Amino acid sequence: MQVVFFGALFLTYFLTQARHLFGGDSAEFSLVAQTWSIPHPPGYALYSIILNTVRSFFWFVPSYITANLPSIVFTLLSVLCLYEILRFLRVSRYAAVAALLTYGTTSVVWLYAIVPEVYALTSFFIAFITLCVLRLERKPTPRNVFLVSLFVVLGVFHHLSILIYIPGWLVILKKRLPSILRKYYVQIVSAAALGLLPLVYYPVASHFNPPLDWENARTIEGFVRLITRASYGSFQAYVASVPNFLNQYVQLLSASVIMIQFLKPLGLILVFWGFRDAYRKKKNIFSFLIVSIVLYITYLFMTNFSLETPFIVGIFERYLIGLLVLLAVPLAMGIDALGHDIGQLVARLSEKLIIRRLANITFVTAISAFFALHAFNSYSSVSYVRDNRKFDIFAEDILATPPKDVIVSIKGDISYFTTTYRSVVLGERKDISYVFTDLMDRPYYRQRVMTKYPAITLEKSPAFNLERFLRANAARGIYFEKPKQIGYWVPYGLLWKFYPDHKSLETDMDAVIAANNRLWNGVYRIPRIGTKERKILFIDALNDLYLDPLHSYTQFLYTYKKYDLSLHYTFVILGYNPFSEPAITTYAKIRAITNTCPGAMEDIAKQVPAMKGARQRELVERALQNYCAASARGR
Repeated sequence: MQVVFFGALFLTYFLTQARHLFGGDSAEFSLVAQTWSIPHPPGYALYSIILNTVRSFFWFVPSYITANLPSIVFTLLSVLCLYEILRFLRVSRYAAVAALLTYGTTSVVWLYAIVPEVYALTSFFIAFITLCVLRLERKPTPRNVFLVSLFVVLGVFHHLSILIYIPGWLVILKKRLPSILRKYYVQIVSAAALGLLPLVYYPVASHFNPPLDWENARTIEGFVRLITRASYGSFQAYVASVPNFLNQYVQLLSASVIMIQFLKPLGLILVFWGFRDAYRKKKNIFSFLIVSIVLYITYLFMTNFSLETPFIVGIFERYLIGLLVLLAVPLAMGIDALGHDIGQLVARLSEKLIIRRLANITFVTAISAFFALHAFNSYSSVSYVRDNRKFDIFAEDILATPPKDVIVSIKGDISYFTTTYRSVVLGERKDISYVFTDLMDRPYYRQRVMTKYPAITLEKSPAFNLERFLRANAARGIYFEKPKQIGYWVPYGLLWKFYPDHKSLETDMDAVIAANNRLWNGVYRIPRIGTKERKILFIDALNDLYLDPLHSYTQFLYTYKKYDLSLHYTFVILGYNPFSEPAITTYAKIRAITNTCPGAMEDIAKQVPAMKGARQRELVERALQNYCAASARGR
């Protein structure tokens, strides 16, 4: 049964793995897998080594397979470790397999098993260390002590979230810990030293100037900044995270809703039943789970994500994988305990063997049907990942935007990592000078830029001045993903073009409009994303990455009184997102300023069939009422 289960799970992951670039940080790791680079802090040394080693050994295999293979293998290993934990706790094979089928086919676990990402390795560390701790508590041996010490150090320096589980592991070991520390300190110290070895990757890789080297890890300062995540804040989820208790409580509520979507009410009932059983029979594991879950919820509370866009929610849901690893244990225990309790209840009500067997068959059938539906529901969205080229297309569209031999600065995770991959690995748009302006205040990065792009004008002063940089290089052409508060910036397709003064902008106005029209009408491929595909939140985020710049262009056209063109692109936006309030507002403003409010509702319904719904009509009517009434009062 176990062999069939693990074999089927491997085939499921292998056959559904992503064959193209994916969103979030995944494209960054696809690049790391090809170039021995150093990804964003804390650097993920062990994962980077594994990625490049697999690619080197299997050089004859398509690159997407070697990039995905570590995620597939470590997800399977985490499932295997969870299975061993459950068997160690004397959970039945059927309950263990049923619970782990749920875990392994939960959409977020499945997704990060089939793309290059660090979360499968993190899950493996959690499950494997927990298994070793349970074995160590039962029988302290030098081998078990060595394994726990080694993998705790490896895990912490892989992802700081591993620190969350240490108190729970110590709870399991509380009775044996003094004697373990006294008898096996040599194994602990030697294992910890061995666990630090992957960190050598940072200075060695940095020495060879890889395409990605976030902190110049060949220096002591850069090395320390990298492993402590100094750029983000060691215990902050992202740079702009600031305490906001209302948002943090809303985030916890959102996390609860997401977990219900993952496990469904029946799954949560089984988890509760498992906690009940653990409390009654396995106090050690109950204490570990409670301590770890409370700390994990505190960790989620501290991350303080503002869950306002699909992209941010997509980042946040990855953090729930660690919680799902924990809940897999009480889920299996709950299946086992509930089946046993139902059996006892039926036995008290009837002495007939056939009735008891029928009750058992009914329970097993119901649980099997539930988990089969769970897996199918996940597949209905995850299946879109395999052949999805939308991220590649988005990167191609960005790279098709600027003219030749210009300076480009891209910052967003999806846009930066996908375009960098296509530039570095596939050799596209080598004429462009890429700069990452957020790193330009660091002397080592400015030196890299000057060495790679000698045509760029850069001062050799200790401090970087963005305004002087922009004005000194304006003649070459400067295109940023986001505008700065310096000079004049105009929408240029998916990017913004810099002008040092308004006169140069006015001189170039017709050319800018012509370039935008060429890009939006003939180059860009804005994706249409179906309802099930939107459940993959990074895919859902792609629409905003196109439509937000297009809305900026409609605003630019409106400002310069190009109302017909602005109206045309407003209709394009509404064709993709009929609930876009900024686009609806632009439509109402144009109708008001051109004195064409009568018939406006009928016109938009005619131009954009998707605007015929009741909710859309309500939004349009409200906007028209506001702006047309204001226009009438003005006249």
